[in-house]
Amino acid sequence: MPTPPIIRLPDAQRPGASGATWCVALVAAATLLDAVGSPLRTAVVAPVWLDAAALACLVRAALLPGALRRRAEWRTPLDGLVMGAFALATLLALLANGADGTQVWFQHVVACGVFYYGLSTMLRRDVRAIESVWRVLAAVAVVLGLAALWGAIGGHARFTAEVAAVDAHWAGPRGLAKALLFVTAATAGRALERGAPAGWRLALIVGVIGLVIHAFHGGFGLAQGALARLDDPLEFSVEIITLLLTFAAARLAWALRRDVPDEAPRWRMLTLAILMAGGAGVLGDGGAGEGVRALAVLASSAVVATPLARREARERLAREDEAEPARRRAA
Repeated sequence: MPTPPIIRLPDAQRPGASGATWCVALVAAATLLDAVGSPLRTAVVAPVWLDAAALACLVRAALLPGALRRRAEWRTPLDGLVMGAFALATLLALLANGADGTQVWFQHVVACGVFYYGLSTMLRRDVRAIESVWRVLAAVAVVLGLAALWGAIGGHARFTAEVAAVDAHWAGPRGLAKALLFVTAATAGRALERGAPAGWRLALIVGVIGLVIHAFHGGFGLAQGALARLDDPLEFSVEIITLLLTFAAARLAWALRRDVPDEAPRWRMLTLAILMAGGAGVLGDGGAGEGVRALAVLASSAVVATPLARREARERLAREDEAEPARRRAA
């Protein structure tokens, strides 16, 4: 028999789940701060702010009641691929001795993996906090769209210089354009939902304006010539693990479109956004960069946590309904 769809649940959370919304905002803010630069940044240490945000999320998740005792709460459908990415990043960093950007990629993988587990653990306890992921992605779309507009006002030379500075900080070509493309696609899904407030459409318009500006000032840094580096077995392994993670996360997002019909547009567009993020990681010298990686992993945390959060909330509410008659009799 087919599995019944997961219905929309009332606001419900497990005790001790607060803090997930703040961690979502913290990761996004840290990613944007890394685009500007950090006073602690050196030639060896790259994503300083993202490292701090990831550690804070992991600590907050570990402090949840019973979190360290329940190992199952830390498991996700992407565990095998995430561990494979950890192992490959470590191997690359050791073999290359920090050369050719492998040290930066290693730091990105570790930071993203750490906050992925922290966030997914917290989000599965709080149905309400999952909505904050969409709001934060829309806020990033507005910030990056306005930044593109402001840079374009200063002329092509100024815009190009600002983009190059972000590329150096995020360690990826055309990182601003790729990150804006990702968050705009995700915001589009939320704006297309029935009854969506006008603020979502406004965020989408700002994001689209930013994308048009980037298209006229150098494009999105995608090039088939980047595939030439696949002759290196280690580089080939990096692209394979990137694509496997992309397709796995996209498949999970696509499956969620059936659970709540009203939310189908957001999951369809997020599936497209994740696939585009994976393509940006393969096409482009140096990969997608910190911005796209962090935002894609942030969205993936919501993808893996959503069905678990809904199931746990539904079961918890069912137990409370069963216990209500006994409480009334006792009263």
